[in-house]
Amino acid sequence: MVMQMNRTDSHIPRLPKIPYPFRSLENCFVAGGAILSAVTKTEPADYDIYPKSRDAVPDILDYLIGDEGCYIINVSDRAITLKSNIHTDKKKERVIVQVMMLDATDTPQKIFEYFDFTVTMGAFDADSKTYHFHPDFFVDVAAKTIRFNPKTRYPFASMVRLIKYRAKGFYLSKSEMMRMSLTLMQTKLPESWKDLQKAIGGVYGRQIDLSVGDEEFTMNRAIEILDVIDFDDLMFLEEGDFSSMTVDDFTTVLSKTPMFYGYANVPSIGQESRKFIVNKNGNVLSTDAHRILKLAEIYDIQIPKVDEKMVLRAYKHFLETPEGKLRQNSFAKETFESDCSYNFPTFVHVYSRPVNTLNHKNGVYRILFHPEDVSSLSDGSMGIRSFTIAEKVD
Repeated sequence: MVMQMNRTDSHIPRLPKIPYPFRSLENCFVAGGAILSAVTKTEPADYDIYPKSRDAVPDILDYLIGDEGCYIINVSDRAITLKSNIHTDKKKERVIVQVMMLDATDTPQKIFEYFDFTVTMGAFDADSKTYHFHPDFFVDVAAKTIRFNPKTRYPFASMVRLIKYRAKGFYLSKSEMMRMSLTLMQTKLPESWKDLQKAIGGVYGRQIDLSVGDEEFTMNRAIEILDVIDFDDLMFLEEGDFSSMTVDDFTTVLSKTPMFYGYANVPSIGQESRKFIVNKNGNVLSTDAHRILKLAEIYDIQIPKVDEKMVLRAYKHFLETPEGKLRQNSFAKETFESDCSYNFPTFVHVYSRPVNTLNHKNGVYRILFHPEDVSSLSDGSMGIRSFTIAEKVD
């Protein structure tokens, strides 16, 4: 298949000027089934957004969440799925959006290169407001013919999608069926239940649950399981606990800067231990790390547990007295000397960033402590029982 473009058809009659409800999208393409729906005047199942660069992802999420009333319902290594509380379809159901997390897709050709069917190879440039189509797109749509791309990354998923498109009235010739079969024959077979679930889920990162527990993977056993289950029930879009994730979480994880070094646990009575993340210099990056750890797992970023004796760095605000000593605040009786260590019967709050959040003219000091000294966590701060005052931060 020749993966090239022969038209940028913003002038094609009767195509909508913008084929999606999000009026201010930038630095991305909307491609796939939504564009086919725009051409055939049918209701799209969802809108697949392809950022032109990985750096564009946080801005796109910020726009969808902040301006378009969207919230995150699922995250996979291939897509971030959102629903909108503002936009609905003809069935009055909330619109679904997927921000695709594949390679950089700065041209339509790069998007189409791994699409499976030519009838899905349509894209709309959110910046230039132009349509782009594969040379065979309109021929195959008019003839309702499935033409298969053997370069597709997920041919197992294409077999499932084929059922969907045949239900829409598209025809698959014997030669195309053979091309799909030969592609599957040369595709690396899954070697684990996780591999199989990813292969079936395909590019969209659908959640596949084979419910096999600790059972050993074999191809024969996989074939047996697929014979006795309802495949429609197997594939679903899970709405998990992702709505609390913020754009900052994705910015931190996708950029990997500063690079993660490890995480530490803070034991809690009556609830699951909370965690915070530090970098290789011991600076605390996040005091509410469960979201970042979850994203890191999804994007296969390894964050190990740190040594409990590792020296960590954070910041605390002190009121500087005329005598050159330090107090926690105007009401505190105890005073401190710089470059000294202190222990507390309960804990005092310190912060991960050198920002004077108290809005007073306090001095901001860098303090040193160990993971084992931390007794509580809250968003942006941590309670510690022991620390050493290192130096003042300008």
